[in-house]
Amino acid sequence: VPQIRATVDHLVPQWFARTSLPLRIWSAASSSGEEPYSIVIALLEAGWGNHPIEVRASDASPHALKKARAGQYRDHSFRALPPSLKEKYFAPEPGGWKLSPEITQRVTFTPANLLAADEVSEFARSQIIFCRNVFIYFSPHAIRQTLATFASRMPRGSHLFVGASESLLRLTTDFELRELGDSFVYVRI
Repeated sequence: VPQIRATVDHLVPQWFARTSLPLRIWSAASSSGEEPYSIVIALLEAGWGNHPIEVRASDASPHALKKARAGQYRDHSFRALPPSLKEKYFAPEPGGWKLSPEITQRVTFTPANLLAADEVSEFARSQIIFCRNVFIYFSPHAIRQTLATFASRMPRGSHLFVGASESLLRLTTDFELRELGDSFVYVRI
């Protein structure tokens, strides 16, 4: 995923060039966990495993969170993962693959509804937020409401990744669209 690559190649090195404080990354609608676990794998593969990086994930669905915490996946989940990483981080089990505890222990999953400001306010203090392919299901009003919550908590200069087909340009003035590597990101201004 270009956005994860941009995070690992650009944002993480920039953060640790400035500070030794923990970097907070939030997967805002993590569903069954592929995104936050992919972030952790990318961080480890890039040599960032010993740095203070907190990866948090949330979803409104208790069923999705239960599945995410289990770290069990079928072959369909691996369509974009190189076979070498599958062999390195997953163990075969009946009906699929089980993610290594080395990865699952690095992600904290919490229930949160993006439309409930009190449920997401602490997460929104993250320096990097992935909220990809979520806003396509929201009304313009709900998107504005969610973005206002994010913007009120995000530190200036923080980054918000949304899906490739999602544009926030007509919905908020709190973020500026910038190119980063092979992807685009909204920066809290």
